[in-house]
Amino acid sequence: MPYSFLHWEIVYLWTKIFEVQAALKSFSFPHIHYFSQFWHEDHLLLDVHENYQKRSFRNKYQVLGPNGVTTLSIPLQKGKHQQLNIRDVKISYDQNWPRLHRETLRACYGSAAFFEHYFDGIEKVLELRPVFLFDFNIAALTCLCKMLKKELVWKPTDDFVAEEHSLSVTSIKYPQVFENKFGFTGGLSTIDLLMNMGPSSTRYFQ
Repeated sequence: MPYSFLHWEIVYLWTKIFEVQAALKSFSFPHIHYFSQFWHEDHLLLDVHENYQKRSFRNKYQVLGPNGVTTLSIPLQKGKHQQLNIRDVKISYDQNWPRLHRETLRACYGSAAFFEHYFDGIEKVLELRPVFLFDFNIAALTCLCKMLKKELVWKPTDDFVAEEHSLSVTSIKYPQVFENKFGFTGGLSTIDLLMNMGPSSTRYFQ
């Protein structure tokens, strides 16, 4: 018996749904291009089966300050993280890195137009002190989504995603605090966009 027109419509719709779901990785206060990958989707597909990758943004993010680009890292407990599932990687609090991050963000964005509007929310994330890096990253992502008025609904992948989704390298330009000194600097954490552009940040994802 041939399939009905309605059947093929349903098959087509489900195919289109799964075509647009590109799995992303767990990053700390991710950059602007990260958000552009799922901005128009109703949920984020997140790879929870990957192993931690060194020299990546899984536990670091970049901001722009009076001395140029600064990389802020979340220290990890000693061990072979490269062989650990991303959900099992533990944060180290042997040093007071949350205070360092807060002080650095103040130095970078204290004079930004929307510093007072957003800093408290970011500070609360830094004060959470979760055990696992994955939980910190989810908290950071949730914080940024809230500030951008974007509801965060994330779903785990069913399996490991071998290749990371290609992120756009085109710089989304906007005014920055230290632009007169360094020119426009791309590839920074979305914190930079929010501090400089406030509620109008969302137009850069349209």
